[in-house]
Amino acid sequence: MTARDEERLNWIRQLVEWQKEMTDPNEFLSSLKMDLYPDEVYTFTPKGKVVVVPADATPIDFAYTIHTEVGHTCVGAKVNGRMVPLRSKLNNGTLSRLLRRKTTGPAAIG
Repeated sequence: MTARDEERLNWIRQLVEWQKEMTDPNEFLSSLKMDLYPDEVYTFTPKGKVVVVPADATPIDFAYTIHTEVGHTCVGAKVNGRMVPLRSKLNNGTLSRLLRRKTTGPAAIG
């Protein structure tokens, strides 16, 4: 058995223990998601599309993940209906809406 296999087996044992200890299935699922993908954050667009960004991502990262031009024109963000600084970190399950400046052509980008 390799070290990686041993690590996986220990993780499965830990999952079984967590499942026994937690009475709320939603809490267990939330803990499981955080443990499975600690380096990713799952956010939502206003239309419900899931956008995966790296952990510690900001609304600017979210904007560039959607499209380069969206990132270039992003001037603000609302997270869960509240205005936030563009340097704010996004969390799993947040609804992110970007505010963009209007462009008049290729010269306006950048």
